[in-house]
Amino acid sequence: MKKILALLILGGLWFHFYHIGKADSYGPGVFAASAPYQYETSMDQFRMDDFIFHPLADFEVEARVLDASISYLDRKGWLAPMQLVIGWGKMSDESVYQNVDISIFNHQYKWDIDSPDVISDDQVMTSTASVHLIPASKDVRKKMLDIKIGDIVSLRGTLVNIKRTTGWEWKTSIKRNDKGEHAGEILYVKDVNIIVPGSRVIY
Repeated sequence: MKKILALLILGGLWFHFYHIGKADSYGPGVFAASAPYQYETSMDQFRMDDFIFHPLADFEVEARVLDASISYLDRKGWLAPMQLVIGWGKMSDESVYQNVDISIFNHQYKWDIDSPDVISDDQVMTSTASVHLIPASKDVRKKMLDIKIGDIVSLRGTLVNIKRTTGWEWKTSIKRNDKGEHAGEILYVKDVNIIVPGSRVIY
């Protein structure tokens, strides 16, 4: 009985801290057409505990969440508790990205294409990004942790390189066509919103 209770408690804790739900389907169609917009930043270098943040560029994007993970157990997870794989263009279309198997492991992401006639490897690479989210405030953190897989989100913030006074460092990508260990964007998030298609009024 004690073992079952302990398992239930552990399962409840995992669900509370690590579970990420799935959004309702919106059906086929491109819901986020544009690639991320990146431009010169005026933000100065700053510190968080013994981590030094070096801003490189301001970053804005509206994209589909293709996968997501939550991590707290290492330095990267402590700094950026949520990682998103986002897609735009064809990779914001359910009928397309359902043919791509995306997974996150050890703060990196990879993909396998089930139907190469639907989308190519190069198109996936240039229409997706792995974004490590560092919340700039408690309010941003709360909204960030409400994100579900399949949501359409807008993110605004600054891409940063991070160094620790001990010598450890974590570098952001600033490109759309790279792969591997340093291909992820490290985003100091100043604003995040979940967008419901059709909910915005255009004048």
